[in-house]
Amino acid sequence: MGWPVAAVLIAFVFAVMVVLATYISVRFTKK
Repeated sequence: MGWPVAAVLIAFVFAVMVVLATYISVRFTKK
């Protein structure tokens, strides 16, 4: 596994986590 592939995977996982956190916070604040 090369460095670019690992960097892309880490960035993708980070983006998914940010989207999930934003979605959860929006759900909880718009109760």
